[in-house]
Amino acid sequence: MDIVGLRDPKSYFSAVAAAAVVNAVAGGAGNAAAVTGITIDLVALGVPQSLVFLLQSSATLSAAATLSLTDITFQTSGDGVTWEPYESSYGDPADPGVVGTGATGGSTVETVTGLEVYVASAQQYFRILFTPTLSASEKDTATIMAAVIAAGFARYPAA
Repeated sequence: MDIVGLRDPKSYFSAVAAAAVVNAVAGGAGNAAAVTGITIDLVALGVPQSLVFLLQSSATLSAAATLSLTDITFQTSGDGVTWEPYESSYGDPADPGVVGTGATGGSTVETVTGLEVYVASAQQYFRILFTPTLSASEKDTATIMAAVIAAGFARYPAA
C-alpha cells in the first residue's frame, strides 16, 4: 500500500458560507423555524461536482433535551430567483434528526453535521433549507452556522 500525502489540500476545494448564523430559543424565536440558506453560485465556484454542507451547532440544553436538524432539502435555480427542488441522481442525504442531547443537569453541546450532495446536474444556483428544533419548552438555546465545501472540479486548483 502506498501512502500519498496531500500537499496544499486547499487547492482541491473551495469553502463558502451556506446560511446566515441562526439563533434559536426554545419556545421562542428561531425554534422550529425553516431556514433558507444563502444562494451559492456554482459557476462562480468553478462548477463543482459535489458540495459538502457542514452544519455546526452550539446548544445549551437542559437534561435530556435535544437539538434536531430536520426538513433538509436542496433547491436549484437557473436565475437565482425562481427555485425548484433538487434531487441528486445519487440520492439526497437523510435528515440528521437529533444532533445533540443535554447531559444530566444540562450541558453545552457542540456538534458538526456533514451532508454531501452531488450537484453535477444542478442549475447555476443552489441552496440548502433546514429546520433547527429545540425539544425543551423554554430556556434552551442554540446557534447554528452553515458552510459548504465545494469539490470535484474539472480543473485544479479550485481557488
